[in-house]
Amino acid sequence: MGMTRCKDCQSEISTEARKCPHCGRPNKSLITGARVLILVLVVLVVLVIIAPNPQDKADAKSDAFLKQMAQLGKSGDSDLAKVSDQVALDAVAQYEIAKRQGDPMQICVQAGYVAAAQLQAKHEDQYRRWKATEKADCTRAGVVQ
Repeated sequence: MGMTRCKDCQSEISTEARKCPHCGRPNKSLITGARVLILVLVVLVVLVIIAPNPQDKADAKSDAFLKQMAQLGKSGDSDLAKVSDQVALDAVAQYEIAKRQGDPMQICVQAGYVAAAQLQAKHEDQYRRWKATEKADCTRAGVVQ
């Protein structure tokens, strides 16, 4: 409990006293529990009002991503095809690594990845070939398709 001076009579009074015991002047330095509660509530309301909504940021990022993809689709069809072709080539390389390792289940899985990459790259003949390879490899691994 701290002490302060009364503004009227200059007597020393407790900071927790509601009024000066000598002259009766209200102690303005006293902040009651109700005042603190009201102050905290006001601060919280203000923070809620001015705080940014995280969903707005997520929506803005999604919108930006969709705009980039649309732009890529309009101006970069050939670039997108190059990427799809590279993904298909990479999938074939990973399949070859799995074949060298000799695990039948991994070979089956990688053949499926190659088939999916060929489909994505719109290589219809290669897709059919790799689906047949996948079926054969998965049968050897004991996976029924």
